Amino acid sequence: MATTGKAKKILGVIGVIVVLLVVALVIFVASLGKVIKTGIETVGSTVTKCNITVEDVDFSLLRGKLAITNLVVGNPEGYKTPSAFELSEVKVSLVPGSVLSDTVVVKEIVIAGPKVTYEAGLGNSNMGTIQKNIAAFLPAGAGKEAEKPAETEKPAGEGKKLVIGYFLFDNAQINLSAKLLQGKAVTVPLPKIEINGIGEKKDASEGASEDAGIAAGEAVAIAMDQVLVGVITSATDAIAKIGSDGAEAVKGAVEGAVEGVVEGVGSGLKGLLKKGADKVGAPTAQ
Repeated sequence: MATTGKAKKILGVIGVIVVLLVVALVIFVASLGKVIKTGIETVGSTVTKCNITVEDVDFSLLRGKLAITNLVVGNPEGYKTPSAFELSEVKVSLVPGSVLSDTVVVKEIVIAGPKVTYEAGLGNSNMGTIQKNIAAFLPAGAGKEAEKPAETEKPAGEGKKLVIGYFLFDNAQINLSAKLLQGKAVTVPLPKIEINGIGEKKDASEGASEDAGIAAGEAVAIAMDQVLVGVITSATDAIAKIGSDGAEAVKGAVEGAVEGVVEGVGSGLKGLLKKGADKVGAPTAQ
C-alpha cells in the first residue's frame, strides 16, 4: 500500500510537471507574435534608419503561417510625406520546426498591393536615402560569407539566422510626390520584384544546410535593397517621361504661338501694302 501511495505521488508530480510544460509552451507560442512584431520593428528600424511600425502579427506555429498587418515604413528625417511604404498585409510561410532552431527557414514571403510614396528632395529622394542607409548597414559582399564591421550595432533578435526561399513584391503602385510635378498627383505601377534563395547555400537542396542562413537584419536589407532599386528606377523613369512630355507641350505651344505671330505680321504687312497700292494706283501685292 505504501508503495502504491508513493507511486501515485510520483505520478502526480510528473503530471504537474507535464501540465506546467504544456502551459509554458502555450504561453511561449502565444507570445511569439509579440516577439516577431518587436523583432520586425527593431531590426527594420535599425536597417533603414526609419521608424517602422506593425499593427498586428498573427502566427500559427503548427501551420507555419505568419500574417503581418499594416506594416508601415516611415520616411527618413527631412522628408514631408507620412511614409515610404505601407504594406496592408504581408504573408509568410515557413518551416514550423525551424522556428525553435538557430536558423529559421522561410519558404516564401508575399507582399501584394503595397502603397509606395516616392518623394524627391534636394539632390536625393526618400528612397535613395533609405538605400544609402541600407548600404551602410550591409557588410561588404552581402549575401556571401562576410562579417559585419565591428562598429555596427547588432539589433535585438539578430541572434537567429534566416533563409528566405522566395520573396515576392507584387502589384505595387508608386505615388510620386516631387516638387517638380508642382503638386500634380501621379501614380505609376511598379513591376513585379522576385528574389530567390536569400541566405541559401548553393549546395542546400531541402531546408537549410548547417552553414546556411544570414542575420535577420542582413536578410531584410537584401530584400529591401532590391525593392528600392525597382522603385527608384520606375519613379525616375516616370518623372523623366513627365518632364519630356511637358517640354514637348511647351515646345508645341511656343511653336504655335510663333507661327501665329508670323501669320499675323504677314497679314498685317499685306494689308498695309494693299492700302498703299490703292492710294497710288499701283498693283497690289498678291
